Amino acid sequence: MAPARDSQGRFVGGGGSGSGSGSDTRVWQKIYRTVRQAGDAAVKIGVFDGRNAEIGLIHEYGAPAAGIPARSFLRQTFETRRGELVALQAKLAQLLIAGKITEYKAMGLLGAWAVGAIKATITRDGNFAPLKPATIRRKGSDKPLIHTGQLVGAVTFVVVA
Repeated sequence: MAPARDSQGRFVGGGGSGSGSGSDTRVWQKIYRTVRQAGDAAVKIGVFDGRNAEIGLIHEYGAPAAGIPARSFLRQTFETRRGELVALQAKLAQLLIAGKITEYKAMGLLGAWAVGAIKATITRDGNFAPLKPATIRRKGSDKPLIHTGQLVGAVTFVVVA
């Protein structure tokens, strides 16, 4: 037997193993409200400040006319760590539905995870096109994306509603 719905398509009635007093309905309505409210929250992750944003964009997509290959630190992070991200999202969704965290807190935790993961890609885990010999001589290192530390330090997040 299908669950009953009201005129707006919402589930109504005790329906299930509850006492039949409507408490099950109240629980589902609370979950529904929580999920709807969370739909308004988002997290933006990246490099947002002026010159570092420009440098980040050049490295993320490359600048063929200038001889700079793409060294994606954002896309590479999310491609290689997708499973971790999905698991974290699932855990945060459970906590959100249970009322143990707010949507703002959930987005903040996602943002903090992403920033740490991106910084790890830049400094340790990334698989980037090698630098040209002249670039290595000029900067004194063969590590792509790291020279002064400004780019890695500029990776951040902001929670928006």
